[in-house]
Amino acid sequence: MFKEIDKWINKKLSINYKWKMAIILLAFFVGVTIRMILVKYKDLNSYSYNHINR
Repeated sequence: MFKEIDKWINKKLSINYKWKMAIILLAFFVGVTIRMILVKYKDLNSYSYNHINR
């Protein structure tokens, strides 16, 4: 009986662990993408700003 419960708990934990890893990876990629977009946006803004000032 305890072995069955242990197996069930392990299965649940492994599923949760996989989901947690997937969510963490997704959040990481989203954060990196947003940062890259912001940097590009800032570069474009500073470029156009300098261009206009010239």
